Amino acid sequence: MIKPCWQFFTLVLSVGAAAFALWATATPANEWRIAGPFGGTAITVGIDPKQPNVVLAGAMNSLLFESKNAGESWTLLDFPKRNLSEVTTILVDPEDSTHYLAGTVAAEGGGLFESHDAGKSWNVIRDLHDVGVRALAAAPSKPSRFIAGTMRGVMLSDDCGKTWTRISDPQNLEMQGISAVAIDSKNPDIIYAGTSHLPWKTSDGGKTWQSIHTGMIDDSDVFSIFVDPSEPSDVLASACSGIYSSNDRGELWHKLLGIPNTSRRTHVIREDPLSASTIYAGTTTGLFRSFNSGSTWRTLTDTQVNYMAFDPSNPHNMYLALEYEGIGKSANGGDQINLINQGFVDRVISWVTVSGDKLISIETQE
Repeated sequence: MIKPCWQFFTLVLSVGAAAFALWATATPANEWRIAGPFGGTAITVGIDPKQPNVVLAGAMNSLLFESKNAGESWTLLDFPKRNLSEVTTILVDPEDSTHYLAGTVAAEGGGLFESHDAGKSWNVIRDLHDVGVRALAAAPSKPSRFIAGTMRGVMLSDDCGKTWTRISDPQNLEMQGISAVAIDSKNPDIIYAGTSHLPWKTSDGGKTWQSIHTGMIDDSDVFSIFVDPSEPSDVLASACSGIYSSNDRGELWHKLLGIPNTSRRTHVIREDPLSASTIYAGTTTGLFRSFNSGSTWRTLTDTQVNYMAFDPSNPHNMYLALEYEGIGKSANGGDQINLINQGFVDRVISWVTVSGDKLISIETQE
């Protein structure tokens, strides 16, 4: 079980300096050396479906990390910096391992960024240069189709992200803030969108939308939607009012009981890739697992889970984006979760202590 804790972060500076930046260097003589400990808050993770050893992790402060060895170590990518920006969602193009997309939410709006050289350089996508992006998905049956859930509605691209079109009604205020998107595994025109007020669905590629909330408590913020890859009529949704399942593509929802009421705010819901009856719920009070389609649940960790993703080549491997604790990984369905934070750092500086002209101690609270 992983527990949040107070931690301290020490940096060594070779010369005296009155001003500094955590990730910056002035000259070769003025270099920062990270001495640890690693960790902090992780917001999201993304895995390259063709090269699953390549894992990306997004954090606050415009930080985006990459691992090329399945999380054993992490490298900070040169991602565009924006004031108070969070990297909220990541997508690796299923047809091109060098093509990354990362959505951000920032004080001034956010944006969607892309890289065509595996994260070495980035450009903001013109159609989404000033809007917060909270969710990304690629259509399993049409890999060139991408969907973005933004603060202004649902956006669609049919050319792997080159151009984007809004497919939700701009006059529908209930579809302005999209927090989750999912695409039917067999029909790319069936698209789900989770909003701050219940879920919506289109069956014609966005021409028309229907609110699909029968059986769901009214005014439910929908955080996550999952479509069963082999049985797309089976859909899961997590909301501030609990976890829901549907066996008719969202026409009727059934609330899953058994999970503690304190864990109703489920940030992410997923089926085990090897067993559809095994469900994982990442909540504000920890990670929960059910072996019986949600009838009963077991707590696996009490650390807040912000996101989870499974290794497509080895579904036993699960990656977790954790509050305060960084990146977690499990190879046995969550029974044991190991922190894999070598090189991953996202911490808030609380105060600085200077000793002479050689040592700066920076203490952080996470």
